[in-house]
Amino acid sequence: MFSTALQLATRSPAKRDTVLGLAQRQVSDMATLVDEMVEYSKVLGDDSTLPVEPFDIISLFDELMMQVCRVSTEAEGLKLLGQLDTSLSTVVSNRLKVKPVALNLLSNAIKYTTSGEIVLSINSAPDNRWRLHVADTGVGIGEADQERVFEEFERAVADDIPGAGLGLAIVKELCRALDGELKFQSLKGHGSVFEVSFPLTLEPKASSHPQP
Repeated sequence: MFSTALQLATRSPAKRDTVLGLAQRQVSDMATLVDEMVEYSKVLGDDSTLPVEPFDIISLFDELMMQVCRVSTEAEGLKLLGQLDTSLSTVVSNRLKVKPVALNLLSNAIKYTTSGEIVLSINSAPDNRWRLHVADTGVGIGEADQERVFEEFERAVADDIPGAGLGLAIVKELCRALDGELKFQSLKGHGSVFEVSFPLTLEPKASSHPQP
């Protein structure tokens, strides 16, 4: 497709801007696919001991809201809402793995929402746990597709949205390493809610992945 777009640009100078725009979108889509596959391969290939340390959950929330996602939501004409339980301050876990869980859930929400809002909530949960909650007003996931959305390369929506279908598979594997309990609710045409609860104090352990 990319080479076809370049050929069209040389044959039809009048349509060059349109064709080059198409080529740029194709390059962007390919970069997204490569990034997802590289990220997933890193998650699956990490057999090192999972280090844990205290980190400030409030600063992570602020980073997600202000530095990472607000620009993306505003560019799509969406509203980003945040809810934070200020009684939460420090948790003991692996920040470098917790953050991609949130980023992938938020990225999915933005990608599949054409109008409305995205809500990020971080709250205390029972049994010495804390909860990450991402809700959207997007296209939702039909009941027939809900069992497979966490599998590799599975997509429950039209193929015209960029991605390799690995975002939720990455979330699933990271939650496994972080003792996260992952669940979601969704209604086709009415949005989705993803929720993960993590222990306030994660015990250090070796990373593990299911055997093929």
